[in-house]
Amino acid sequence: MSKDIKKWPFFCIIDLITIFVNLYLIMIKLFGHIAFSKPSIIRNGLLKVALVMVFGLLSVGGAGAQVVIEEDKVELGVVYDAAQGGAYHDFVVENTSSKRIFILRAQQSPSADVKFSSKTIEPGSSEFIRVKYISRKKGRFMLNVPVYFSAMSKPIMLTLKGETQYTDTKASQACPSFKSKPYQKRQTSELIIEVVDAENNAPIEKAAIEYHNNPWQIKKELTDSKGKYSTKIELLGKYFFEAKKEGYQTQSRLESLHLGKNHVLFRLNKKVAVWPLTEELTILVKDKFTNAIISKADVVVLQQGKTQYNAKTNQSGIVFYPTYSSEKDYRIQASALDYSPVDDYRLTEYDKKDNFVTIYLEPIKKEKPVKTAKVITQTKEVSEPKTVNKVLSNLYKPNNIVFLIDKSSSMAQENRLNLLKSSMIELLTPLRAEDKVALIVYDTDVNILLSSTSAQNKALIAEQVYELSAGGLTAGVSGVEKAYELAENAFIQGGNNEVIVVTDGAFNMGGNNSKVVPKVKAFAEKGIRLSTIGVKSPYVVEDGLKKMAKYGNGAFVTIDSAQEAKTKLLDLIKEHSRK
Repeated sequence: MSKDIKKWPFFCIIDLITIFVNLYLIMIKLFGHIAFSKPSIIRNGLLKVALVMVFGLLSVGGAGAQVVIEEDKVELGVVYDAAQGGAYHDFVVENTSSKRIFILRAQQSPSADVKFSSKTIEPGSSEFIRVKYISRKKGRFMLNVPVYFSAMSKPIMLTLKGETQYTDTKASQACPSFKSKPYQKRQTSELIIEVVDAENNAPIEKAAIEYHNNPWQIKKELTDSKGKYSTKIELLGKYFFEAKKEGYQTQSRLESLHLGKNHVLFRLNKKVAVWPLTEELTILVKDKFTNAIISKADVVVLQQGKTQYNAKTNQSGIVFYPTYSSEKDYRIQASALDYSPVDDYRLTEYDKKDNFVTIYLEPIKKEKPVKTAKVITQTKEVSEPKTVNKVLSNLYKPNNIVFLIDKSSSMAQENRLNLLKSSMIELLTPLRAEDKVALIVYDTDVNILLSSTSAQNKALIAEQVYELSAGGLTAGVSGVEKAYELAENAFIQGGNNEVIVVTDGAFNMGGNNSKVVPKVKAFAEKGIRLSTIGVKSPYVVEDGLKKMAKYGNGAFVTIDSAQEAKTKLLDLIKEHSRK
């Protein structure tokens, strides 16, 4: 009972004393004739009964009481001036018990002013706590105000966050009273996203729009027949927006939303009908029957009968033609030792769309192969890589790399997926037999393309990379979990164990990323780092990728061009595996 009494405020104790006196006087009136005949016994008895009733009320009043805050953390967004009361919010407090609850006090702070609609909360009813942030300087703020209740031994913390673009004067520091500004629910702001043609301002119907204030919670919608999408938002502040439509150039930008009406307008420019003149063409040469890659094959690119480019395929069977233009017609010649040459391969529309072509060579049948010559050739070809790999083994630790690759529909834009393919093929060349590679792709679903495999099987790994295609939504949480599972199963003690997330920046970690971040940190402590690669990622969403790489003890890099595709991924692995 003593614990319950301590929960009651001073004015409540006065009320209880008044109740006690009134009860005692009523009893005297009812039993007065007895009381005056035996004053000492009866009066003492009446006094005890009154005390029991009062303290019974006191103990019951504190029992089973429950306080519910409708929302204890609130983001105000940007507040531009103090004209309407400044940065304040009304927190709703509900008494869900059958007993009366009292608000004792709110802890004072130089940055806060607090008012109450009432300090008494009747059973089943609600009252309001108005908290105002006193802005002494412009910028972001977070205000925590502990509030004490009679029914609780610990305070409830109310949190107010936002950004002020003003400073309070002495006159504007006070929190508005409930008489001057009655309670109203937190204001929602209207958001209108409009997409129009930049040339004629015509509305663009079914334009795909994305917006978020958190890279892990992306909202995707379509514009209506008027080129608009509208909704109500409560959380204000900075948002990332992107608008795209087939046949138009994608636009993205950062906007600050505030109370009132927010209009975000996109004027999309039509795409040029031809492909960029500086796109790179990837040429792969393979065995027609075994599907094996052919290294050191001679490749010649011709236009109108004139040689434009010639080179030998690398160890992954690849040649990159850097000055390719899909608006022109090309013919390709390819030849290799022990294979019949291809003299006139013309690029198809499919090849031009992907900036990628595979040339198949048919092996020459030999009736009497010379065994001694074959042995000599094999010895010469194998001895050199062994020497190189021995040097590399002395410089770099063995690698256990798990690629988690975003192949959602956004990766099909701006040649992102082909840049990724080029980058991964370049990486395969120097990898050694002791290095391991695994491939996981995610869009709407998560799929393992290749379990942990020795880099000695370059053809197998390259084949999976070439087959990558984009399509679907982005769902990264399951992919991260699966990537860690593969990395852990193939863990190399003393090696570089690394999960590499490759995306265009719109990496959706799900509605609650609080479970993912601790997992990333935990695996980093176990020795499995996480790095992130943004392929032509918008700068405004790169912050989330940087944070994930930091949590994972890894690095964040961007790949924006064919030249960067050749070096950046390889440099990242070298840096992390260097002894």
